[in-house]
Amino acid sequence: MKTLFAHWKESESPCFATDGDAKWTRLESGVRQSGYIAENKSSWLEMMVFGSGTLSFDWQLSYYHPLIDFECSVDGNIVETKGRGTDWEAMRLPIPSPGRHVVRWKYLKGASAPPYNDNCGRLRRIVWTGRPRAAFRPTRPLPL
Repeated sequence: MKTLFAHWKESESPCFATDGDAKWTRLESGVRQSGYIAENKSSWLEMMVFGSGTLSFDWQLSYYHPLIDFECSVDGNIVETKGRGTDWEAMRLPIPSPGRHVVRWKYLKGASAPPYNDNCGRLRRIVWTGRPRAAFRPTRPLPL
């Protein structure tokens, strides 16, 4: 198994897109981190996979608060929400149907959430085990 980043060349389109009120970044460790946001704001990262398979990833909240959410959706349907705690949590997300699927991770703060600037969501070890391999064609180039 290879991570999605392993087979992409710099000359190809990126396999992730980011948007929202603050962009995601890739840290030197390879961890993807949401942008820092204020209350009632969100930051998302998405990718596209083709075919059926399993998407595995680890996710983490830098800080837990009931008004902070970190969720994962497939084709617009929320399938997982990061629970309490700030430890890394391993996830396995089966995607059984063929075709194109958009996976989105969204970090958001509700009204009256703590204003700390270092609150964020993080992802690492993103692996797609389906066939054919994952691919992404962004509507506009997004440097990460």
